[in-house]
Amino acid sequence: MSFVQSNATSFSHPSEVPALVKEQIQSRGWSPHWRNTLALERDAAEFHDVRDQWNRDLRYFHLKVRNLNPRKPAINCVAYLQRVARLSGEEDIPPTVELTWAGRGTIPTATILPGSFRDLDLGYIVRTAPDTFYVQSFATSTLYQYELRRPGEFILSYRVVAENFKSTVASLRLSLSTTLSNTRMGVAEPPPGVGR
Repeated sequence: MSFVQSNATSFSHPSEVPALVKEQIQSRGWSPHWRNTLALERDAAEFHDVRDQWNRDLRYFHLKVRNLNPRKPAINCVAYLQRVARLSGEEDIPPTVELTWAGRGTIPTATILPGSFRDLDLGYIVRTAPDTFYVQSFATSTLYQYELRRPGEFILSYRVVAENFKSTVASLRLSLSTTLSNTRMGVAEPPPGVGR
């Protein structure tokens, strides 16, 4: 015998099967939206103004990384800025350096609990130098620190990788201005060649 069928739901006619399946799905609380996926969300109005340990006023921008699985944690999540494109046509591939998780300190990986989220530090602007965007990373050398100098329109592609989930990409549009109040960061269409 190759198969053993036990605890099966009985039915008398095949037409009853769809209703029985629907009942089982509802009784077990299953949802078709659950999956081993990280959703990357950016609210264009979100930023945090803070003062750092050197008494500089900074404006931070974040990406919300949401675990869509309500039962399984996303473990060892790491994030990278993988591509920068100016709308004028210039393009750059930044060094591969892990980004920081908001409030995480000096550890580049994070766990995102089931059905929960974590904020990723995308970067910041110093209030006294509003035309420079600094990527917030774990770079230990200035050779690996990445920044965008001079105002312009940019598409920044961020990738989040987890040990047990597929990697996910968010493409964001940064409008970097000479005044902090005019700088914006929101969701953009991904540039050609960057997969999701």
